[in-house]
Amino acid sequence: MSRVLVTGALGLLGLKTSQLFAKDPAHQVLATFNNSKENWAFEAPADVLNIADFGAVTALLLSFKPDVVVNCAAYSKVDQAEFDRSTAYQVNAEAVGFLAQEVKRIGSYLVHFSTDYIFDGKAGPYSEEARPNPLGYYAKTKYWGEEKVLRVGCRHLVARTNVLFGVHELASKPNFFMWLVGELSAGRPVKIVSDQYNNPTLADNLAILVKEAVEKKLEGVLNLAGKTYLSRYDFAMRIARYFGYDHELITPIDTASLKQPAPRPLLGGVRTEKAQAVLKSPIFTVEENLAFLKKNSESFFAAHPRPA
Repeated sequence: MSRVLVTGALGLLGLKTSQLFAKDPAHQVLATFNNSKENWAFEAPADVLNIADFGAVTALLLSFKPDVVVNCAAYSKVDQAEFDRSTAYQVNAEAVGFLAQEVKRIGSYLVHFSTDYIFDGKAGPYSEEARPNPLGYYAKTKYWGEEKVLRVGCRHLVARTNVLFGVHELASKPNFFMWLVGELSAGRPVKIVSDQYNNPTLADNLAILVKEAVEKKLEGVLNLAGKTYLSRYDFAMRIARYFGYDHELITPIDTASLKQPAPRPLLGGVRTEKAQAVLKSPIFTVEENLAFLKKNSESFFAAHPRPA
């Protein structure tokens, strides 16, 4: 039995990853998050952990003695990072470097998640070998986090992904899919950028891919993301049409018109040929992602019916 420590377990990916590993008797899971344990509502054991509290990180690693550490914790407020640089750096870079050092010290294995934002968006989707050129401060901290893991030299898998979405009632914040369905079900018009391209990634599918990668002890950098490459506007339109919402509520706009503090890579996304070659688990298309959600999220859609 392997002992798996998951950080950031109240985020969408952390929830899905913790639950998936916990269902497998071959793994003993400890889910951790920077919040109260009162929010935890399924069978995996849980504990409170702020990954920026280095003393707490060391103590927990020494007591639980994980074989695998899956780091889902991150500072993901892209625009706010431009103004709260110290926190973004502390969580996405400094804490990641320390975690990698401690993982190496106890002889464990680290899975760390990164993003297509480490690229400038001029030539996406990007392979594992593409040269990073992060634009905004959030993007830079994610790149620095990657670099720290690589420099420390612990056994590791850096999994790059993008546009993570899905449904979970415990998730600490909404994602693009949940937000969009909420707006459309309420009959509210939305404006969606049509010049940002990615391959959206269902959190459930990513958790499956990560679990297989962990069990195979894959190392290095590996892109794990959805199979369909499209604009955010096209993604929104497919969601609306698939679930029967009014797609005329969706208006395309360009990124520049939003005047966001942080720059966005326009031609982002990551190539997944390498993952498809080394993993048996399927990488879902957008249509497969939406079919999965329709089948497995009945209560969510019941709470967000199509307007009469």
